[in-house]
Amino acid sequence: MRFYFSSRVLILLAGLGLWLSFTGQMCTKVIVYGKNYDTPPKKVRFQSDRASVFSAVEQTLKNQGYQIVEADESRARFVTGWLAVESDSHYFNLFGRKDYGLTDSTYYRVTVDMIEEGSKVKVLVSTTLKTVVGKLESSGKIEARILTQVGDLVRSREIQMSNVGIEAR
Repeated sequence: MRFYFSSRVLILLAGLGLWLSFTGQMCTKVIVYGKNYDTPPKKVRFQSDRASVFSAVEQTLKNQGYQIVEADESRARFVTGWLAVESDSHYFNLFGRKDYGLTDSTYYRVTVDMIEEGSKVKVLVSTTLKTVVGKLESSGKIEARILTQVGDLVRSREIQMSNVGIEAR
């Protein structure tokens, strides 16, 4: 079965398409909104007091260029502003493989929580992603960079190394 359009119908359809393209009616409507996805936190315990760790986390975030939008000392929590995802910091798990190419127009913010555990302070660093792609996973690069610098800042000036670890002197 064949359909034949008269020249009037074709002209009408072409005119409608032309009008829609010039008025922007085709691409200006929001179809989907980004959702927030939280990544599991990376955690490290530091042999230090909470005030020192809080100060070290604050200094680390500032040194690494993060804008701190929430600093709650009573809850021992920091939240940064939104930044564009780095090329190798988050990925989409596609058929068991890490696909780093789907992170365009994806943003993240860092959340740092601190929990006292006796003479140690557990620091948890996680990211929240805002994306339309779907649930992305963290490579751990951002979290490791923050935790490493916090460890450098809270480490005692004098240390003693043994086969079981490092002790402050």
